[in-house]
Amino acid sequence: YEGCGEEGPIRSIFFAEFHPTLGPRMRYQAPSDSSIEKDHVDKEFFDAISHYLIPKPELQRRHLTLNVNGKKICGYSIIIDDTKYPRNQFMFNMCFVCYPWSRTVQFEPAIRKFSEYLVMLEKENEFLSKEENTEQLKLLMEKVYYQLNDKNKAIVQVGRYMLNLKVVPNKPDPPVIHDWNVPVLLIDRNFEKD
Repeated sequence: YEGCGEEGPIRSIFFAEFHPTLGPRMRYQAPSDSSIEKDHVDKEFFDAISHYLIPKPELQRRHLTLNVNGKKICGYSIIIDDTKYPRNQFMFNMCFVCYPWSRTVQFEPAIRKFSEYLVMLEKENEFLSKEENTEQLKLLMEKVYYQLNDKNKAIVQVGRYMLNLKVVPNKPDPPVIHDWNVPVLLIDRNFEKD
């Protein structure tokens, strides 16, 4: 549960989008290593929760966290409105998958910054909407996954655009201070009279 205080690693990262003909789909999931299948989100599981990952416009650009079926999924959904897209919108969500007991608030700034970086790439050169860029997206996600897990920071570059991510661990709350723990200055009233 969120309050356990332990910070676990990122189990996987996946890119979900709303395809104009196929509907919600998971385009890629990092790492590609098949030995960690238990950390991945499979198609059946994704289909069951996709309406939470590609939500209505009211929930766009908000952090969403799902704790379901032994996985905690954190995302930041984006909708780009433009007439160049088949349905006049491009919807996607870059999601981090963590352990259900792990604390995940430290990943929220990185998820938001990663998603905003992808928005900028999409607006500049249609990086996400063009299927031929899938290999570059895979490479980008793999680098972010390994660097964040290894060093708590990631520095990646696509073309001339660089992304710097950093995960800052949350410090525990300070201890409670009682009245008797605080020194009180006492003045002798008769001190001035002498």
